[in-house]
Amino acid sequence: MRNSFDLLNDIFNWCVADEEMMRMLGVMDNTNTDVLKDKLRLECQADEAVTAAAVPFIAFYFTRAEKLEHNWLVNKGELYVDFYADALLNAGLLAKRFRQVLGEHDEILLSEEGQQSIGADGVYKYRLIYNPLIDGK
Repeated sequence: MRNSFDLLNDIFNWCVADEEMMRMLGVMDNTNTDVLKDKLRLECQADEAVTAAAVPFIAFYFTRAEKLEHNWLVNKGELYVDFYADALLNAGLLAKRFRQVLGEHDEILLSEEGQQSIGADGVYKYRLIYNPLIDGK
């Protein structure tokens, strides 16, 4: 069982290795760490900090994790994956590709999904929420 930081790093690496995901995010050189940090963000994004010029990008992060009732060595995490794009269709296509990439590498099941409101003009946000089991030690 892995910890939450390892899972975030794995997801980042899986996305970088996926040519289709990189194309959808507009990344031409997947070795350029400055571009990758803008397109694959490992923290929650404040709505007021998001601009139409910055999209598309994906933000993924844990909001919390809690102990399982019958197994104190395991936490049930809340992994949020937010897709920001110039159109809801494009955010949805990114979400679909992300689900395919994640499914190729892990068996984390999706628990919730849906459109999220955001105050930035010309930006659409779609969210996936997963509940992976993570190391609780």
